Amino acid sequence: MADDVRLTFTLPRRLAFSVPAGRHQPCIAGCILKVDRDGQVVITGLSREQTFEQARRFLRIVAKGHGPLSIVAVLTTPARLTYERGGRDGWSIIVGAEIAFTPTTIPPDLGVPELQERAS
Repeated sequence: MADDVRLTFTLPRRLAFSVPAGRHQPCIAGCILKVDRDGQVVITGLSREQTFEQARRFLRIVAKGHGPLSIVAVLTTPARLTYERGGRDGWSIIVGAEIAFTPTTIPPDLGVPELQERAS
């Protein structure tokens, strides 16, 4: 819907192969999560917080066991009231032990897992 917050991102190939295309359920608080056949995920919800929480729950499941990674995302926010401006912001989704969101399109430095393993 035009009044919904929308978070869009593409799953890395190592995750996309195991996620079926289509609408995924159950979702929290009326959110809708759809995945297309190329691994693009679109999550819509009533608020940024609900949309991020749905993404967090989804990624916890599909990224389990894949190690740390960063996913570039776009958050589209509607103008619900006449004095508010809608917009589009770039975000990075950081997946590891916990899942975090940072408002930037600059990828975070997660280290190189292969080098970290050799150093141990």
